Amino acid sequence: MARFSFDGYRRQWPRAGGVLAMAVGGATALAAGRVSKPRALSAANFGALLGFLASALLHVPIGITYIRAVHADRPLARAEWAAAIACTVISAAAGVAGPNLLMHDKNSPYAFTAAQMGHHDTQNPASDTAQA
Repeated sequence: MARFSFDGYRRQWPRAGGVLAMAVGGATALAAGRVSKPRALSAANFGALLGFLASALLHVPIGITYIRAVHADRPLARAEWAAAIACTVISAAAGVAGPNLLMHDKNSPYAFTAAQMGHHDTQNPASDTAQA
């Protein structure tokens, strides 16, 4: 068995996330009868956060279904809506936009490989024109 290294993880994180998403999905499916609908949807949402396209295509339908499930248990107050919207904006700013804007480094030693970038690789401009 190969030793764990952060460099190896950095190169293989999409596969690691995929395996974890499958494990979460399997555990959620096995526990579906024993957990509440909002809790099962929260687990599904976490799994969606792990693959990129899956999160874009799954967050909205899972979120809508989650809100409906919670609303079926009890009505949601305006304060809860306001808090949810505020938390969403703060999370997006602090967890996504902030680090990307403040800590970007075009000369990072942890750049994506040409294989990970595919035809979007900016280090090889000929690959962009070849795909166009």
